[in-house]
Amino acid sequence: MIDAYNAGKLPEIKDIIVEPEYGYVASIEYNSGERRVLYGHDPGFNSGSAEQLANDKGYTKFLLRENGIDCARGSEFLLPWWADMLRQSDRQQFNHSIRDTKEALGYIDKSLGFPVYVKPSRGSQGVGVARVETAEELDKLLNQYNEERVKVAVIEEELKMPDYRILVFDGEVVNAYERRPFSVKGDGVSNLKQLIDLKHKTLVDSGRDIHFERQLPIIMNKLRKMGLSMTDIIPEGADVRLMDISNLSAGGTPVDVGEVMHQRWRDLAVRVARIFDLRICGVDLACKDITQSDSEYGVIEVNATPGVKQFMASGAAQQEKLEDIFVKFFQTL
Repeated sequence: MIDAYNAGKLPEIKDIIVEPEYGYVASIEYNSGERRVLYGHDPGFNSGSAEQLANDKGYTKFLLRENGIDCARGSEFLLPWWADMLRQSDRQQFNHSIRDTKEALGYIDKSLGFPVYVKPSRGSQGVGVARVETAEELDKLLNQYNEERVKVAVIEEELKMPDYRILVFDGEVVNAYERRPFSVKGDGVSNLKQLIDLKHKTLVDSGRDIHFERQLPIIMNKLRKMGLSMTDIIPEGADVRLMDISNLSAGGTPVDVGEVMHQRWRDLAVRVARIFDLRICGVDLACKDITQSDSEYGVIEVNATPGVKQFMASGAAQQEKLEDIFVKFFQTL
């Protein structure tokens, strides 16, 4: 925003004030006298209630289903510490529909079957999201959630389809890309640790904000399931997928699909934004074939404050595209 302003690309803006120590808060004054406040990833377009709703994955799925939009089958379970607190409250003490995670395994066995995806109801950037294959893995993860004071866990079926992020602004799709999970390609010489370190360094050098220290246990678990170790040498040309999530903040790779995406998915993303009363949002979509109108699909999440730094840092073309979108954002009152 500041670069665009200094380059004269934002003539509607009179002044910008940025908190100098962390750069996390900013105030924009327009020539018309109107103002906008920015806070972190939030560019100041959406209402607080709409943003809070979209940030809750459980309520998001409820509203999607009520509007006839396909999403992964699943349900929400309170972590024991939170369920106990609610049961003791005046407002919820007679609510007999409260379900805690002690019922999760029975629900999976009866309704979904393993593997499932488990995620905190609130969260971003794929933090805490895991693909769970056994009852033991489920118990370990839910105990971790309980210790971390996660309130609600979402448990849902696995959608075995490519994963897309569709960015909507004021009723128009302005960006769309496939998100491919973090992987490395073997060269026949380097071991897995060397390949991962090189890929990590390449991402960081390009400006990506990737923190593998919190992803390393997930990567190690994935390798264990594949029968691999960090010292194994990967054959030349062989791809090793190291993550089950495709978030760019977890090292995922974006592939632009704006030119090939069928109009149906544009219309769907715009409709989702309207349902949630969001002027700006990222719609995360699993779709078997995004070029076809009748393809199988499921909406994964709705992000009311979609970060774009990872996409911008993935290449010069992506950066130029996002810069143009930023100009449009901040020229709009």
